[in-house]
Amino acid sequence: MKNTSNSQSPSLDSSPAKPQQKYLKFLEFIEELEVKAKRRGLIFERAAMPGAKRDLLDLLRRNNEILADLKESSLEEYMKKAGCKFPAGNVKDPIKKKLLTVIYEN
Repeated sequence: MKNTSNSQSPSLDSSPAKPQQKYLKFLEFIEELEVKAKRRGLIFERAAMPGAKRDLLDLLRRNNEILADLKESSLEEYMKKAGCKFPAGNVKDPIKKKLLTVIYEN
């Protein structure tokens, strides 16, 4: 039997992004960082990213509407899937800590 109710599904704009959509946006962002770093003659390796996880989370939330509500636990999952890691010493090194933001915003 057909469902004839008048309920409409919400538009994409009003519904929360699905985890797969968020992961794809995360990958696009990482790829954009790679391109921007290369243009500046900088080395950007996913396995040894500049900055810290908190810096990346802030950048993602500020610069991508779909990722504005990204949780740290989801970020950790996405990073693992994409092969992204931050060396432990980055947080203590002021240059490495700011490099992620510099690459993206300049």
